[in-house]
Parts: sequence; C-alpha cells; structure tokens
Amino acid sequence: MIYCINPKCSNRENPNDLDACHHCGSSLLINDRYRVVKPLRPLNPTYPTDIYEVKDWGGVDEDWGAIKVLKVLKYNNNSDLVRHFQQEARVLMFLRDSGFPSVQPEGYFTFSPKKTTQKLHCLVMEKIEGENLTTWLQENGPINLENALEWLKELTQLIDKLHEQNLAHRDIKPSNIVVRPNGNLSIIDFGIAGVDNWGETCVGTTGYAPSEQIIGKAVLRSDFFALGRTFVELITGLSPMDFPSDEKTGKIFWREKAKTLNFKQPADLLFAGLLDDLMQPAYEKRPRNTRAILKRIQVIEKALENPVKFRYQKLAITAGLIVAGIISIPFVFPTLNDLFRRIGTDKYLEGDLQGAKIYYSLAEKINPNFGPNLYSIGLICEDQKNLECARNKYLAASKSDEQHSAASAISNLSRIEILNRNIDTAINLLTPNLERSNHPRIKAALYKNLGWAEYAKGNSSQAETHLQKAIKLKDENPEYKNWSAPHCLLAKVLEEQGKKPAALLQWDYCLKYAHLPNRIEEQTWRVEAYQRLNKSAKQK
Repeated sequence: MIYCINPKCSNRENPNDLDACHHCGSSLLINDRYRVVKPLRPLNPTYPTDIYEVKDWGGVDEDWGAIKVLKVLKYNNNSDLVRHFQQEARVLMFLRDSGFPSVQPEGYFTFSPKKTTQKLHCLVMEKIEGENLTTWLQENGPINLENALEWLKELTQLIDKLHEQNLAHRDIKPSNIVVRPNGNLSIIDFGIAGVDNWGETCVGTTGYAPSEQIIGKAVLRSDFFALGRTFVELITGLSPMDFPSDEKTGKIFWREKAKTLNFKQPADLLFAGLLDDLMQPAYEKRPRNTRAILKRIQVIEKALENPVKFRYQKLAITAGLIVAGIISIPFVFPTLNDLFRRIGTDKYLEGDLQGAKIYYSLAEKINPNFGPNLYSIGLICEDQKNLECARNKYLAASKSDEQHSAASAISNLSRIEILNRNIDTAINLLTPNLERSNHPRIKAALYKNLGWAEYAKGNSSQAETHLQKAIKLKDENPEYKNWSAPHCLLAKVLEEQGKKPAALLQWDYCLKYAHLPNRIEEQTWRVEAYQRLNKSAKQK
C-alpha cells in the first residue's frame, strides 16, 4: 500500500503499482524519489503536520531504498508555522548529531498536490534504528540509579543542543527515545517541535506534557517536565498517569514505587529531588537551563562514587519536601553537608528560595554550627521578608569560627538593625568587627554599614571616612566594581555637608554601578539618584 500526502484527499490509500493517487491524482513519488509506506501517527486534521515512513528511491550507494521519515506541513497560509518548520529543518541539518535524525541538504522541499495551488512544505529525515524505551522497559524492567544517571546526562546534553537553537522538542517520552544498536540514545519524533503556540489543539502527550504546553504556551523548560516524568516511568516501570497526585498542584507521588532507589543513600535522595524539580508545575521553578541540570547530575555522581556512611536515629519522609527530612543524624562525614549546600546554592541562583532553604536546612541539621549554612538561611529569610528569622540566623552565624561567614552575618545583621532604627546597636555590632575578615568585599560592606549608621546618627564626618574606605576597597578589586551602595550613601552625606558637585558625582556613580537584584534600601537610593540628577540637568 502507498499513501497520498495530499491533506485534502479523502482516500489516501493506493495500490503499490500506481504512480498517481487514484482519488485526487497527486503524484505518489514525492519530489521524484520518495514513496510513502505508512503514516507514523494518526492523520489528525488538528495537527499542522503529518508524519510518514517513506522509502528513498533517489539516494546513491547504501542510501538507495533506505527507509526514512517524511514530515509534511499541511498549512502554508500561516507564516509563523512555515517559519518554525523551516527553522526545524535548518536545526536538524546543522546539528549533524547521532542523537537526532539527520537531514540532508536536499531533505527540505515543497510539494504541490494536483488540482490545488497549495504548496506543502516537506522535510525528510533519517529513521533512527533501535528500540524505543517503552519497549526496552517492558523487556528489561525499571532501571537503577547508575543507568538513570547515565541516560539522564546523555538526554540532557541532547536537549541542550536543541535549546541552543531555541527549539523545544515538546514530546519527550520513553516511546520517543531510542536505544541505538551501539547503546547510545537518540531523540525522535519532532512532529510538534517548536516554541510558543503553533496553533495545535493538542500539544504533547498527556502525562508528560506540562500545563503551560497543553494550553499552547510551551517554553524551553517544558521539556524538563517531560524529562522528569520520563525518568519516573523508567525508575518505577509505571506510567505517570498511574500515580496519585495532589489535586491542587498536580504533583505525582511516585517515590514509594521506586524500588530501584535506596532513599537512605544521599545520591538516591538527590536524584529523586532532581526529578521532582524537573516536574515542578510552574516552569519558573524548574532548573533554569540544561547546564543547571548537568551540574546537579555531577553532584549526584560524586555522592554515588563516594557513598557517605552514616547511621540514622530517625528518618522521616515529609510530604511536600523535595528530599527526605532528616530528623537526627548523630554522625556523618562532611561531604554530605557539602552536597546539600551545593544543591541549595544552585536552587538559590535559580530563584527557588524555598527549595534552597530546604537543602540548607538539611545541611544545618548535619552541621548545626557551620557558619556558611546559618548565613545562607539568614539570607533566604531576608529575601522572604522574614526579618526575625534572618536576625536569628545571622546572630548564630556571627558566632561561627568561619571568619568570612561570621563577618558577612554581622554586616547583614547591622543592616537589619539600621533599617529598624536601632542605630547604636548596629554601631556596637560593627565597630569591634571591622577586621573580622580580610575579604575585601566583606570588609567594604562592614565599612559601608558603619558609614550608614553614622550618617543616620548625624555624624557626617565619620560617615564620610567609613564610606570612602568602603569605596577604596571596592575600587581596588575590579570584580566588585558594580556595587553602588557606598556611592549612594556618600552622595547623601556630601549633600548634607553642602558639597553639591561632589554629591552629584556620587549620585551618578550610584546609578552607574547599580545592579539587579538589589536590596530595598538600594532601590530607594536609586530613585533619589534619578531625582537629583534630573533636577540638576533641568537647572543647567
């Protein structure tokens, strides 16, 4: 049987010996070389594309008669669809990677069915040989952590190559991942690849596609959700649709079925946490990009290579947490503390404050007096506007033997006191601790806050001296140049002293060196800088 690719043809099946469709008269030899063997998915009129298996009778040498895949864009009156289709063709031609179907330069062309002026955009690509992971899973059963890490890394690296071209796959699932005969993985079926809304009424596969994709608003991070759901299936042997879920968030409860994972081991905990992060309902809470995922995988590999041996007095799995809540650990090697800290830092940089706080809190339970853990939690509490929590954590960190975190905690603790108008408390905190750390940025922050406190108390001369020291430390270290706070404060001090030209120069620096994100007081100072400079410009 040979198929006609004319989307308006009402009877597409044809005997093998015909050269033209018996119903609409369109050529059955596409581009004078390809004969359609069968559709590879239902010919659904709501899809903008149809996907076929074809034989290539125009190739040379070993390519003669090769089985390939033909993708046909049915609607050429939508310029966005055509543009995205052509983009996909260019990307696959450019990638030339065994992890994706290859496309030859002549693989993109247009085809005109009979009795119509419509041109169909066509793309012929390699048909990947091998076994898809749905079949593989049925034959081999759930995978272990080592295999999962190897495959997750390989697939993330492939997705990275797609995302570099601003192209999301949008249908990642076990049946669209093939294990080639050499053991490497390939991603197939680019039938709905793209970004944003292509006009489909159905986008992706239920159980794997995130909510933003289902409503036609796919982003690059939509692939991460599907990737996480795929690995839940590979780990448990069950479809994502088979798990109970939270009615409000849609999160699935899958861990009890993950028999190949040992949740008493750090690597297994971290891997489960990564899968949960990939499957976050809100795409903003998923890892920022593929590099963030690969960094997390490196941490898990380290935990797996150097398993931490420890005894649990009590282990509680708390619903809603990313990882198990460790209630009490009487003995543990420092590497576990480091692992949780690194994950917490990654999540903080990704903007996931709650996730970061969970991991830092786990690290705190392991090493309660470790200053960097306490300081990091204080920083998150402050970002979450919980100043009482921030004050307590900074105070505990200030007593740490780790000089840098202790000095940083004192600096931030003094900020909170200044904002609360406890000026003398701030000065008493800062004055004996100006040399607590030799780190230039930390020392500069201590001097800046002391200058701020003296300014608030009306001691402009002392304030100017401390702020100049902060600026000198900053300027001696170019990596800290884009820090505006001491310039903003010095501008206020100079204004109070009646030194208007010098103050305007500092207001200019206040804007010039501003960076985001910044503290609430710095945002206020920037507004003041705009006002002063605009007023000065109007007066000239």
